[in-house]
Amino acid sequence: MKVIISIISYITFTVFLLCIISPLIDNLFNKLNKNISITRLFIEIVSQILIAGYFWYLIDKYILFIIKKKLKIHTNKLIYNMRDIFIAVVFVGLQSNLINKLKYLNKLNPTSDLDNDGIINILDNDNNDYNEHLT
Repeated sequence: MKVIISIISYITFTVFLLCIISPLIDNLFNKLNKNISITRLFIEIVSQILIAGYFWYLIDKYILFIIKKKLKIHTNKLIYNMRDIFIAVVFVGLQSNLINKLKYLNKLNPTSDLDNDGIINILDNDNNDYNEHLT
């Protein structure tokens, strides 16, 4: 029972820390500028991901590892799996500038508006245009 309480305490602290640090890192980067080149936008996205990852590495190595040792949960494999999930969801999810840039890049992708039956709809529309052209 003590281990479960320690894990819950660690997770709560981690989420709290992520909620504070993630927006700070996000504010280091510019908001989406649609007037820059795709290459520049891609470089900004990769840079933000790398810097966010590096910050997380430092936090995990120097802050969270000490807490895990004091709580005696540093060898618990569940902690590492849960940590990865929290990083992906909370840390990246709070990076609003990054998310907006990724959404914009996705909209530029010609296949981004295709859902499961999107190809069928496109084929139907093409077929209708072709039939109209024949008449």
